Amino acid sequence: MSLSTSNENKLNLIRDVWEVSEEASTRTYFWAGIVKDIYNGTFESEHRDIDGFTVDLLNKKESLSQLYERRGYKTKFLEEFHILRIDKNGEHAGFNRLDIDGEVAMWRHIGPEGTLYFPSIWLSNTPKDFYDTKALISGLGFEYCIKKHLEILSPDWKGRPKELTQNKRYN
Repeated sequence: MSLSTSNENKLNLIRDVWEVSEEASTRTYFWAGIVKDIYNGTFESEHRDIDGFTVDLLNKKESLSQLYERRGYKTKFLEEFHILRIDKNGEHAGFNRLDIDGEVAMWRHIGPEGTLYFPSIWLSNTPKDFYDTKALISGLGFEYCIKKHLEILSPDWKGRPKELTQNKRYN
């Protein structure tokens, strides 16, 4: 199967995320739209960007930035939102902060203003094989909860049209 240029670049990004996370002794989990593709082992659609969260991001942000930059990425840490953004070949990804304390995971979706606690067992700690590269995903429990209950991100969140359509699948 031949991949579009965009998906080929995203696959390279996913591979780099795995390798950089390994080098930095952390884990990065993908979440949102790309999860279904990784879980099923094939790109099922084009994605505007890639979302993830990285364990211990605040303590690892400098080393992660350096490792990505060595691979040709432009990096920027958005302090206000605790997001590490990487860009290369017209593709970008944003990684939020994730802290794990035993059975509880804490995800900072938009910095200190968007905190979500969830069971750490929801995270898929077994890497998925995706086009001969490894990737960690948020897990099906996490994805179900986020898509079914958008209000946990914010009581004011009404959802974008694509999220409302996805939500109907879970009813």
